Amino acid sequence: MVLKDKKTKITFHNGILTIGGTIIEVVYEDSHIFFDFGSEYNPSASFQPSNLQELLDEKLVPYLNNMYDPSIELKGYKSSEDNFKHTAVFLSHMHLDHSKIINYLNPSIPLYTLEGTKSLLNTLNINDDFLFPLHNKKDSNTREIIGVKENEVIEVGKIKVKVMPVDHDAYGACGLLIKTPDLVISYTGDIRLHGYRKEDTLKFCKESENCDVLLIEGVTVSFKDFEDEENENDLCNENDLIKRVNEIVNNNPNKQITFNYYISNIERILNIIKTNPRKVVLDAYYSYVLKEATNYESYYYRLDDKDYGLNLEYEIKFEELLNDESEYM
Repeated sequence: MVLKDKKTKITFHNGILTIGGTIIEVVYEDSHIFFDFGSEYNPSASFQPSNLQELLDEKLVPYLNNMYDPSIELKGYKSSEDNFKHTAVFLSHMHLDHSKIINYLNPSIPLYTLEGTKSLLNTLNINDDFLFPLHNKKDSNTREIIGVKENEVIEVGKIKVKVMPVDHDAYGACGLLIKTPDLVISYTGDIRLHGYRKEDTLKFCKESENCDVLLIEGVTVSFKDFEDEENENDLCNENDLIKRVNEIVNNNPNKQITFNYYISNIERILNIIKTNPRKVVLDAYYSYVLKEATNYESYYYRLDDKDYGLNLEYEIKFEELLNDESEYM
């Protein structure tokens, strides 16, 4: 994307006609940044790639000159010299369509994201089954990530990036306000207004108000029509959801209640735990993720022999949960 009378160039490498796999590049002279670094996912495909070569061959990720780990031997792809002195990658949040290929990133290139996303990615990948694997493992399953403070500005050569928190169901999500010498670009990442951090989204929108280019990833955008009737079962926001969960518990005494949940939605899990009339018991792995992200110790049960360093005082035997009718959720 070449803008008239501007030196700044924007390239959409992936994610335009797909759900996921967003990779966008901003260039100004000898500086360039990328965001995000995920992989497109096609669940209907008969073949599911398991390494970088297969991802490239299946065209689920683009080839990016000098951006991938040079120790990974790739057939049919060859890097060439470029003139960039300053390079960095930014992640808006930890969802895999934005983060799954970060371990294939050239280790010499810095990767920035909010501290909450950094913590969550390192924790979720402790068993080496969340991200695509590192080619050369040392002390960690996850490549080095630089965690930044909310609203911190990172300079990559002549490009400045302000990393701003936004409301999303992934803990530690951010939007990026990018300034080059001749352009202001706002990248929303995934945002919403019905969660726990609505005011952060509004602040990000306010600072983006006079940007030159606005980049929004949208799968669907939907609003109620004026003639639509109100449905008492509709959930409008996260607080409505928590109330509904608690109503189910209160209306079903002496019944076992089990729920499925998405662990990246840390704030939702915390609110269920803190407001529910029963003791909420998580799988040991998810209890570990919650503790690492927020330092909150939850009740947990274990179905394997892995040691996550959890407090034994909070362990509930699985057999006790099977026979329980009213104490636990």
